[in-house]
Formats: sequence, C-alpha cells, structure tokens
Amino acid sequence: MLVNDQPLRIQAVISEKPPIARYFHILPPAGPIELLDAATGAPSDMFIVRAEHYTGFVEIDEFRNTVAEIELEIPTPTGATTDDPSLPPTDGVYLTAADVHAKFSGDDLAIILKNIRHRPFADPPPQITFVGEDEIESFDSSLTATAVVTSIELGLVAVEFPVELTGPVTTLASGKRGNTTGTFQTEMVSMSLTGDLGGLPIEIRESPQMSSLGATTITDLGGGLYQIDSFFDVFTEISIDGSGTWIPSTEATRVELVQPGVAVISPELPPFAAGQAGSFFDVFFEIDLGGVKYYARDPSHMSTVITHKPPAPGDVYQSTDRIQLYDAADQATGMFITAARHEPNPLTTTEIVGRQIFYNNSAFDGNTPGPDPMDDQAIAPDPSTATDPSLGKEALLPGETADFQNYTSYSKGINGLMIDVDGLPPGYVPTTGELQFMVGNDSDPSGPGWSPVPLPWSVEVYAGEGDGGSDRISLIWGDGEIRNEWLQVTAQLAGMDQPDVFYWGNAPAEAGDSMGGLPTTSTTDARVTTADLLLARNNPRAFLNPAGIDFPYDFDHDQRVNTIDVLLARNNQTSFFNDLKLISPSSAPAGDMAAAPAEETSQQGQAGELAWVYEAERLRASNRSSSNDDAKRAVDLLLTLWQ
Repeated sequence: MLVNDQPLRIQAVISEKPPIARYFHILPPAGPIELLDAATGAPSDMFIVRAEHYTGFVEIDEFRNTVAEIELEIPTPTGATTDDPSLPPTDGVYLTAADVHAKFSGDDLAIILKNIRHRPFADPPPQITFVGEDEIESFDSSLTATAVVTSIELGLVAVEFPVELTGPVTTLASGKRGNTTGTFQTEMVSMSLTGDLGGLPIEIRESPQMSSLGATTITDLGGGLYQIDSFFDVFTEISIDGSGTWIPSTEATRVELVQPGVAVISPELPPFAAGQAGSFFDVFFEIDLGGVKYYARDPSHMSTVITHKPPAPGDVYQSTDRIQLYDAADQATGMFITAARHEPNPLTTTEIVGRQIFYNNSAFDGNTPGPDPMDDQAIAPDPSTATDPSLGKEALLPGETADFQNYTSYSKGINGLMIDVDGLPPGYVPTTGELQFMVGNDSDPSGPGWSPVPLPWSVEVYAGEGDGGSDRISLIWGDGEIRNEWLQVTAQLAGMDQPDVFYWGNAPAEAGDSMGGLPTTSTTDARVTTADLLLARNNPRAFLNPAGIDFPYDFDHDQRVNTIDVLLARNNQTSFFNDLKLISPSSAPAGDMAAAPAEETSQQGQAGELAWVYEAERLRASNRSSSNDDAKRAVDLLLTLWQ
C-alpha cells in the first residue's frame, strides 16, 4: 500500500450547499507529492501530479429500516493473534467443537454442557510465579455454556438452561520461564467456578484425581505480533448441592484457543440513484469480529434494478464477489466476503394476526414445561374451530366486555401465549421494551389495581410457523405465576406504528355457568362455585373417552375428568369479593367493579340437584366464614359417594 505524507488540498468556489462543483488539486510550492511505502516509509518514485473531485448532484435518502446480510468464509480457527506472548492468552477464548460436550452422570440426573466458552480475564491481570523453569499462571475467568439437564424428577425430559460461571484458575506451562516462543506442555492445575443453573447454585471444578493436560505453541509473527495455538483436555466435576456431592465428567473435554468474535456488520450505503433504473454501489466493507476490525481492500460490487425512489422492498442490492479481508497490520487473513445483500426498508407494515393462549405443561404438549414443537397442539381452539363456539377462546380487546371465551379455567394459570406476526425482519427477537405485561382484575389497567408481572422465562420466535406463514412468538411463564387475574399484553414490535393491546384471563376450575348441557357464555360472573364441582363430578372422562382440549371440566388438562378436577373446583372456589371480574378495559372505571352484581337469571327454571347450589350461593354471601367449611365437608361427602 502506498500513502502520501503530505495532504492534498482540494478547493473550489461553491455556490450551493451542499456543494455542486468541481474541486481541483492545487500543487504545493514544492511540486508533486511523492507516494511512500506504507509499511517502511521508503520513497516509491511515484507522484501525485493532479487530483480532481466532482461532487455531482447530491440527494440524501433516509430509510427507517434496512437489512444487510453478508456471508463470510472463515477458515477453521487455529489459535489467536496477539501482541502479548504471555500466558494465559487474554486475547483469546477456549472453545469446545460443535460435537464436543462435557458430560456428567449422577444417580438421578444427567447434565451435558455444550457450546462451552472459557475465557481468562485481562483485568485483574494474571499473576505469574515460577517453580524452577516452569511458569505458573493464576487468573480469574468466566465460562458460559448451555446445560442440558435430564432427571427422574423431570420425567426424563431434557431441559436446557444457559449457565455462566466465574472463578479462579491456575495453569502450569513447563519450561516457559524466560521464553516468549516455543512449544510448552501445559496443565490446568486447578479451577473453581460458581454460577447459577435454573435457580440452583452450580459449581464446576477441575478434577482432583485426573490430570488436565494440554500444549501451547507461541510463534513470533514479526511486527510485534504473536500466534498462540493452545488446547487443554480438561477433566471436571460438577455440583448442584453446594459442594455436597460432586459428579465427575465421564471423559476429558477438549477446549481449543480461538480468536473471539461474532460478526457485527453495519455498512453505510451512499444515496441512491433516482427513478427506475439499473443501480449499483461499490461498497468497501469494514467488519468487526469480537472487537477486532478487518477491512476489504477491494469493493463488493452490489447491483440491482431499482423500481422506487428511494428504493423500497424488492429493490435488493446483491454481490457475489469473493473479497479478501485484511487485518489492522495489513496482512491477508484467509477470510473472505463471499456474498453480500442489502435490502432498504424491508418492513412495510408489521401486524399481529393471531393472539392465542395455550396450556403449557399439559397432556396436550406432552407435559413439557419448556418450549417444544408440541406446544402448538396445546393451543386453545378459537370459537370458529372449537367443538362448540361457546367453548372457544379468544383474546379480549380494548372496548370489549369479557366473557367465558376470554379466560381459561386451567389450574396452572396463564403459562403460555402465542403471538403470530406478519412483517418481522429475519432473525428478529423482541426486546424487553417491545413486549410489556401487567396483571390486574379491574377495568382500569392504568390504575393502582394493576402491576407489572414477571417477564416470561422463555421467549422463542418460530419463523414462518404462525397462521398464514406468519412468524410465531412463544411466551412461557412458570406454572401458577398468573392465576385468577387478567394479563394485559402490550406489543409494539419492530415496524409497528401503534402498540397492540390485548387481554387474557384465568379463573381456575371455572366451567362457564353451565346448567345441564354445554356451557353457556357467562354474562354475569366468572365465579367458581359448587356448581363447577358438580359439573366435573357428573362429566367424568377416562382413558377410553379422553377429554378434548376444549372440554370445559378438565381443569388440569390431563385429558381425564376425575377426583382431581373435583378437588380443584372445591379448592379454588371464589366469591363476589375475589372472583375474576368480567372487565371492560377501555371504558369501565375501576370503581364500577364494586357495584352490586346483576341478578343471576341463569338459575331460573333449573331443577334437580343443581337448584340447591344457587340457593346455597345466596346464603354464602351472608355467612361466608362458616359456609366455606360446610362446602368442603359437603364435597368430602360427595366424593365418598362417587364410585
């Protein structure tokens, strides 16, 4: 590369702002400017004698959203490049290969750690001591991985947790003292890392019985840079009970040193040409890989035929040029840009097209607490697909008044939602501010009766798996976190001009004011009474005739209606004071919820064993303290008669 060590003065008289003029290079008094070799500073015998720059017509186009995609060809990692030959190499990270895991097997559980990244901390700096010719390095480090836990208590279902641990490590390099280059036999002498595994403390240590050996080679690349190639075969032990029990790994886990980094690419493209025409840009990319910058000497020729001014969705600039990347020392890296794509304004509108609730951790999704492809089978059908429209479920929207179709009777509460969205950008994952959640039980969500709910512990985006090919966002809360109340969801995702607000309610064991036949949509209350208990008792389902997903008396959604559902109705009875309110979130003020309830007309004309239930409900309001105990005794008696 050739450079000039004197500036070029380019000047003109401009008459417009921004300028539309021709700029000429003005020679300095000393004459032409000689170009120098960038690496050595030596003269090249080449000179700049004239320079000209014409600005042309300037148009600035701004785009709200763009998507840039660049494919990189990166060779297999072989160590790290650094300007410090000291060990440990704090410019690198030790990784496991894609098919290499740390495996631990105990009496009632198995743990696999995959995607392990172990990195020494540069601050505080490692402490170096010597024993003879050997060098001992003591330092703090962090380890991140994905833990796959399988246990008997989980029903042998594999559950994944992200883990991050920190703690001290000591390594030994044989014969390293006083040497900055060479190959050294290494050993991880000790490691003690602590962190969190799904709410439980987790500890990992280097095995006290087995030696964790490796090797490190340091090569002088010149120019103050060194190449370090290093690996360890590490025997570890894991504990999740506070060091009470240590489970050894079944074999050594190999970790190898690589240069850390994830591609973060944000090219800026110049203004676009006007009208419908062939269009191209020769773009010089600079790419950041984990804080290390690489650049392309040659441009990627990105071209298309534009059909809008400025370009709009469909006007996609692409390049298939294979462009070498260079590092800060101007050395070829062996990495190449092999393709580049740029689409201005890929989002026209982002629209929520589906708001669904599903019974997570039920028989319909295989009783899996985490996200799973079977979750789609646990979605409550909407009124158009339910066995009876009154049994279907749909979200409550602002301006509507709640009824039986807007809340579930699931005993585990609201623990799973699906949001289907059209127009999300590729690879999109919603951020904390784009999805907000409140819980309450009155018609004034802005009032003191509403409060934030814990964020879902799982948020997954399934591209193209929603209704009509939309993207599906899956949200999962813990069982029982949201019960007997309303959940307000406010979504303002990328590309949405206005937030989308909707509500789901939960009244455990509430069957929908059924009287004799199918449930009828409740227009009076969502109260759980002895009537719900009797309806569960009188509509049993067993192995030979399992309950469907919209069967209203299967409160725990295990496809059976039995004593458990009867007990759920008994133990979740509510009154006017604590039942789920049938809210009207956009119009009814919170104070209206304290008004006297409407007369219960649904009881009229009912006879037989349910008639006394509604009479008992009237009496309960005047004598609640004793009637609760009486109801439980009555249920116990009924259960002894139900064979």
